[in-house]
Amino acid sequence: KRLIYNKKYVLIDVVLGTWAWGDKKQWGWNEEMDGKAKEAFDMSISKGINTFDTAEIYGNGERYIYI
Repeated sequence: KRLIYNKKYVLIDVVLGTWAWGDKKQWGWNEEMDGKAKEAFDMSISKGINTFDTAEIYGNGERYIYI
């Protein structure tokens, strides 16, 4: 973690990429994977990761549902 600005914000050096989350066509996502995604998200939050790459193109926008 690095403090930025006037210590009001914290910059995290790690970003969780969610490119495969929910993408049934390209990555064969299925309902069984939902629990693993939630587990990964919860673990990330618990470790201080608070930035997530959810580009709209990923899974036709399905990432937002999981986050």
